Amino acid sequence: MNPLAGVGVFTVLLNQTQSDVLWFAAIFAAILGNSRMHHSKKPIYMVICCTLFASIAQILLKIGMLNPLPSVDPAHLSTLGDLIFALSRNLPLIVGFAFHGCNALLLILALKDGELSILWPIYALSYVWVALLSMHFFGDRMNVWKGAGIALIIVGVSLLGRASKRVEVLP
Repeated sequence: MNPLAGVGVFTVLLNQTQSDVLWFAAIFAAILGNSRMHHSKKPIYMVICCTLFASIAQILLKIGMLNPLPSVDPAHLSTLGDLIFALSRNLPLIVGFAFHGCNALLLILALKDGELSILWPIYALSYVWVALLSMHFFGDRMNVWKGAGIALIIVGVSLLGRASKRVEVLP
């Protein structure tokens, strides 16, 4: 992927057009197409799923925390119990924690067979998803700095995918 392709993604994010999905599909195709690991691409697919799990978890946690919670007074332990009871009935919060658990499990499995130096930067794409989902669910606005940061993340992940090309040396 050409590093300047991030400029196109930047433009799409600022315009908030409906073609976001196509851009991100192209980005993932470029990442996966550029990655030539000794192992299968399965860890890369797993980490991409992790980015989605982590992003959904963050959105659910934010939605859950929009619900009013009782105040906690350290001098009265009963107020802590009221908080724990309120949190235990907060479905978005519970599901968000469950997504974080699935994310952690899948990430551990991906790291078992994949290269950390390739997989961890791909995990940074969760920031991209959170930014897009926040615009949709919470009305967050995209500005030049956020768009530039997202473009840099995407370009960086793409460059790492390209850098992962290796020549196998035979003994």
